[in-house]
Amino acid sequence: MEQNNSNYQMHNNQQLQMEFEGLKQAVQGEMNDGLFYNYLISKAPTDEEKVILSAIKEEELRHSKQFEGIYRDFTGMGIKTDGYEKFEIPTSYFSGIKNALFNELSDVVKYRAIRRRLPEGVYKDLVFDIITDELMHASMLNYLLTLDNKKNNLYINGNTIERYTTGYHTKNTFTLDDWNEYIIPLVNRAQVEARGNNNTENLFRKYILAGVLLGLGMNPREAIEQIEEWKKTGATKLLGN
Repeated sequence: MEQNNSNYQMHNNQQLQMEFEGLKQAVQGEMNDGLFYNYLISKAPTDEEKVILSAIKEEELRHSKQFEGIYRDFTGMGIKTDGYEKFEIPTSYFSGIKNALFNELSDVVKYRAIRRRLPEGVYKDLVFDIITDELMHASMLNYLLTLDNKKNNLYINGNTIERYTTGYHTKNTFTLDDWNEYIIPLVNRAQVEARGNNNTENLFRKYILAGVLLGLGMNPREAIEQIEEWKKTGATKLLGN
């Protein structure tokens, strides 16, 4: 990462300190997440789930180093963490996956605020890539949640998602690469739409929802078409105009 610090313009010292504090929290948070994923990996019931969680963990640790790199470039100093990572042990593996999913979505909001305060250029682009990773993690975690629900099927009825129970369940087995094949088209499309799009909040909502629909069995094209249909009919106002 190379960028002249003199080009880094902040409105005032308070905003500068907010940015530095945000980077510090991001570093510690990603390290805590890495430890949490280690715990989930130890409890995962299948090798497939362990592989998915391990991939997420490695990216979380990489994010921690990237955020610290940004901080060091602007301050010339490293970040001193608490000296240990911590997390709250969930009541079950399934509960832990749900917590991890919501943590990933919460991180998207936090990192969007960090990105907003950064100057145009390499750092802003780097945080955008991290945000994209977090959205991919949310989709992968949603997939793990569907594996746990073996007796329930979900289907789309108009603008609602309904659940019904059957006496049997056919489980489709996906490798991590198979799941990425579904996620990558959404990520690529999100990156294209993000260019020049000032309303990133609606964009994040759209593609997080698309990831949920993938977990319900839709393919990427079907997921986007369903969301566009909901948007067109006004079934939800959360996606904007």
